[in-house]
This record gives sequence, structure tokens and C-alpha cells, in this order.
Amino acid sequence: PVPAVGDYVMSAVKTRTTLLAGVDKDDVFVYKNHVFVSNFDGGRIYYSHATTYAEATGVLFTIPGTKTALTADLLDLDGKYTAMIGRKDVLWISTTDDWFKITKTETVNSYGYWTNVEKFDQAERTGALPYAVAIHKGDIVFVGQNKYVYRIVSLEIVGTDEMRLASDNIEGLLLRLDETGVRIYYHERYIFILYPAEATLLMFDVAEGEWQPPQTIPMNCISVIGGVRYGHS
Repeated sequence: PVPAVGDYVMSAVKTRTTLLAGVDKDDVFVYKNHVFVSNFDGGRIYYSHATTYAEATGVLFTIPGTKTALTADLLDLDGKYTAMIGRKDVLWISTTDDWFKITKTETVNSYGYWTNVEKFDQAERTGALPYAVAIHKGDIVFVGQNKYVYRIVSLEIVGTDEMRLASDNIEGLLLRLDETGVRIYYHERYIFILYPAEATLLMFDVAEGEWQPPQTIPMNCISVIGGVRYGHS
């Protein structure tokens, strides 16, 4: 029936047991109309067809013999997946030690893919902690496996990327904090780093370029809703 004014519309959660059976789905990310599925115990990432969502027949993640820019496919990284985030036309994917730049191509490459994968080599353990990534004014900010905070600055004029340490004046503090469940956010003029296991919130004033005194607040989560920050224990 067509809903009328005053009606309540409810929908049950759909469960698909046959798609990617046996694969732990720790992270789901949507980018450029593809659905990316990954897990923290491996380096394989599956992504869906961009326009055909025939879930009942499994087309959503079935890899076809003849591929196009829209069809489902997978990516194999040389390390365990930890996080991903989209920046403009580039999908950045992190492993424990490295970052990868994923860009779509206009034609199929020599490997049969419609994507180019470029490894952004860095020192060991400079990949992001799980989910600890955000976008700050076009740059990626993240909490690394070594507990430091970094920025990946893309210099588009010269076509290069640089990784810069953003936590040099509070390194000692970060090394003492428990990074379990750490999250990072950017809103207005601040970068917020939340350590729920420590009930500690760090704030970096982007405009002043300085860290504010650590705010010990019993917080476990931050959300930005309608331009207003909310937090709860």
C-alpha cells in the first residue's frame, strides 16, 4: 500500500548469507557507488558492481569473466587491511605498514583491472589504526600503528604526496594512552582524537596550529549532527 499521512513505515534488516560466505566483514565503505567490504585479518578487499544490485542472484559481488569499469572485483594488498577513506578521486587504503592509492582508469590495464594501485611506501607501522582516519581540508589525518598522528598532504601541482608528523609536541602523551578503539574526527577548526579506553579527548586547534590541554572527559563516542558536536559515555 502507498503510505499515507500518519502511517509508520518499518523495514526489517536484510541478511545475505550467500554473498562472500566465509569472509569476515569488519568494514564496509561506500565510494564512487561501489560497496567495499574488507576484514582486519587479511589483505583482500571486495567491491561491488557499481550499478547492478541483483542481490538475490549474487551479481553484487560476483566477479565476471569480462570486466568493465562498473563490474564487481577485488583487490589484494601486501599486508593486513586496517582502514580506508576517499579523498576526491582517490581511494586511500591502509595496511599495518603502508598506504595504497586506488584510482579508476579509463581503460583496462595489463593486469585486467580497471583500477590503478600505487603503493605509498613509508616506514614500518605508519599505517592507520582501524577506523582511525579522517579528512581535514582535503588532507588525510590518521592515528598510526605507532600511536603518532600523521597527515598525508597531496601536492597536486607537482603530483606528489607527503606524510607529515602532526603530533611531535605531544608524542610522549600519545605513547602512554591506550589506543583501543581510538577514533579521529575533523570538525570546524579542530581535529578531535578520542581515546575511549582512557576517557580522554585530545583537540588540535587547526587555526592556531597547537594542541589544547588534554580534556579528560568520560567520552566513548563523538558525532556531528546538523553541525553540532555530540558526545556520550
